[in-house]
Amino acid sequence: MKKSVHYTIIVVCFLLLLVTQNGMYSSHALSNLPNEQTTGINDLKSKKFIEGVVDQVNIFSGEFNTLVLSQVGMLDNTTIINETNKYIKNLNDIVENVQNFSASKEYQPIFQAYKNSLINEIESYKHYSKYLETSNSTENKISIDLLSKAYELEREASVEFSKLNPQ
Repeated sequence: MKKSVHYTIIVVCFLLLLVTQNGMYSSHALSNLPNEQTTGINDLKSKKFIEGVVDQVNIFSGEFNTLVLSQVGMLDNTTIINETNKYIKNLNDIVENVQNFSASKEYQPIFQAYKNSLINEIESYKHYSKYLETSNSTENKISIDLLSKAYELEREASVEFSKLNPQ
């Protein structure tokens, strides 16, 4: 667990570094560069930012899966709901960071799809919590449908990212 927390701190510091570097390029310095170089810098910042966001989501998701989903039969619903709410808060914080980042034109579809994926995942887990509270199977179905939509949007973002960054 300490290793996971340590890795999370490193990723958060990396993201903070990226966000602060976003403001380090003055408009004057960028205006002296040819458009291709300016676009290249913005694309690189966008690429690094989205990679950091995906890494951060993967960390939170892995921790949530380890703590909650892998132990569903062993934990009471109140504990699962509390952990789910923490996970939702983490995802909301990430969505806010994505919304506040000014992605380059080339990366905007990726950011939009990934942000929408996270929003659907958040809504899915809200319905999952309601399902645990009420045992209403409709809430569970809505949760599953939203999680499927989140997966589709994440896949869409991944495909678009691969187009811009062929290996």
